[in-house]
Amino acid sequence: MIPFSFIFRPIRLLLLLATTLTLASCEIEVIHQWNVLGFDLPFDYPVQGGYIPENNVFTGLEIGWNRIFLAVPRLRAGIPATLAWIPRKSSEGSSPLLQVS
Repeated sequence: MIPFSFIFRPIRLLLLLATTLTLASCEIEVIHQWNVLGFDLPFDYPVQGGYIPENNVFTGLEIGWNRIFLAVPRLRAGIPATLAWIPRKSSEGSSPLLQVS
């Protein structure tokens, strides 16, 4: 009897090769970049703990049809929102202000 792993070994190698070729042919394009995440906060935003831009870092993103959502966990003080978004096609340049959801 032929071992099960022996039959699927060529298929695994073929998938590995296809994945490697796909990754090698991909081009990465920078859409937006920030030195510090800035929020478009309303003028009457309560400044309880203060807004500290250096404490904001996003840990995840989801790309929708018209928006890009960013997850900003409240790990430290000075973070105004845990979910923010930016328009997918923005004319604000490379670092648009994050909109609070």
